[in-house]
Parts: sequence; structure tokens; C-alpha cells
Amino acid sequence: MTTNKEQGEKLLKEAQWIFERDLKIEKDSLKEIERISRWLSEARAPSFYGERDFTPEDAKKAFEDAAFVLRQLPSIS
Repeated sequence: MTTNKEQGEKLLKEAQWIFERDLKIEKDSLKEIERISRWLSEARAPSFYGERDFTPEDAKKAFEDAAFVLRQLPSIS
């Protein structure tokens, strides 16, 4: 039986492979996307439960980070 950590690591490797092979996202950009995702997940939970409010600076950062992620994706046409 595999642990959650082992399953997570396997999924991360598979996701990296898809991002690099199919979407052709460079490793540096992928690391930044991972950082952005981690920040959003860590900041969102306390905000959701009212323990912490998002500030205008948080909103600006989230908007800019989302714009970065979208720029990394190939256009779909």
C-alpha cells in the first residue's frame, strides 16, 4: 500500500512530464507555477474560514500570478 506522500510524488512527476512534453512549459516556469499554486492553497484556507482576510496586495499578487500562469499556457484555437 502506498502512502499519500508517495502517491503525491508520483502524481507530481506525471504532471511535470505532461507540462514539459505536451505543453512545453520550461522547468523555471513550472517551478514558478508550483510556487504560485502552493501560495494560493496555503493562503486560501485561512481566508475561507475567516481566520485571515485577503488584502488588496494579496489580490494584486493573485491576479499577477494568474496572469503569469495563463501566459505560460499555449493558446487554444
